Amino acid sequence: MGHANVSTIGSYQTIRHMVQAVKLSTENVQQVADWCGGRVVQDGTRGQIDACISVPAGTHDRYIRSGHWLVLQEDGNYCIYSHREFKKTFEPVKD
Repeated sequence: MGHANVSTIGSYQTIRHMVQAVKLSTENVQQVADWCGGRVVQDGTRGQIDACISVPAGTHDRYIRSGHWLVLQEDGNYCIYSHREFKKTFEPVKD
């Protein structure tokens, strides 16, 4: 079984919902920011510069960092998942 290219936006599903999702990396940070209407910011909080996006969320912004998943839900809102939470919740949509 091949591995999906995690730097592109793909379709994933739970038992009841299909969503669009992408795992953030340093290679796709601008593409993801463009997709979600966010902006790229530098994260130096962990002693290193890392990919980070400020994602609009109503009256405030939420931040996603490399290795986390950004999920566009059916209602048009974005949700952020750790890699482990995402893998427990979603599976790739099979063609």
